[in-house]
Amino acid sequence: QALDADFDTEKPLSKKKQTKSAQQIPWPRTLPEQISAIAQALSASPAPLTLLALQAPFKSPSAAKKIPLLLQTLEALGRAQSTTTESGETAWRG
Repeated sequence: QALDADFDTEKPLSKKKQTKSAQQIPWPRTLPEQISAIAQALSASPAPLTLLALQAPFKSPSAAKKIPLLLQTLEALGRAQSTTTESGETAWRG
């Protein structure tokens, strides 16, 4: 018998673990590449990622402005799901 996962109480990785192995990478230039980069980051993570953790690997300050809208787009397409961490932060999983 399979157990249902309780996604609302899942703990995200600590900020240190989220950014520990992340290296600075250039922010993709085109919208499809940006969406793909965020979707890949979410699907590669074993735990939900906060907005700060999603912004951390990208060099560009414009990434910080665009990522919230990209997350909304991915949620609307069913490619991302938001959750609330125990500390009350919003985090996303792919």
